[in-house]
Amino acid sequence: MQTTKKTLLAALLLAGCLHARAWDASLERHRSIYVEVPGGPALVSVNYDSHFRPGSHWGYRTGLGYIYSGHYGFSSASDKINAVSVPLELNFQAGRRKSRFEAGLGASLGYYHERYRYPTFDYRYEDGVLQIYPSGTAEGKQDSFGYFLYANVGYRLQLPRGFQFRIGLSPAFNFGGKHAVTKLWSPYMSFGYAF
Repeated sequence: MQTTKKTLLAALLLAGCLHARAWDASLERHRSIYVEVPGGPALVSVNYDSHFRPGSHWGYRTGLGYIYSGHYGFSSASDKINAVSVPLELNFQAGRRKSRFEAGLGASLGYYHERYRYPTFDYRYEDGVLQIYPSGTAEGKQDSFGYFLYANVGYRLQLPRGFQFRIGLSPAFNFGGKHAVTKLWSPYMSFGYAF
């Protein structure tokens, strides 16, 4: 009877170790390449994502993105913006096997080409009084470095090898300054390949 209990206990411990190893094995294939739209860092981006080490829940992503918009920029006068950006992000994943919760915090650093419009005014003196009145609009453009910060909160489906899918929300913010880009939050979705 005593031997049966020891054998059962040893079998349970072995099963627990194998289960823990299966969780670690699901993270061994910890790299992926994916396309994300619209997302935190850009309108469309191609990204490389990896854990810092096999079995870790912590990782990073970097990539290359393209931005085209009239909705955000350096000022409220922005009409159109084109940019090439580089997302840099730290992220965390939690979950079992292929279904995971993900959260990340990153920065999108980019080279921005901005077109903007501003009002023009004419003036003249009438009876010794300066009269100022709107005369139309003029256009200007500016090339500069810009940044904004973003967060990701969402769901990730990642097979150990093969298909990867991500979906979630990505709020954006900045600390101000002349290089700060104003961006609204956006949903994100990505499709990729894990290896």
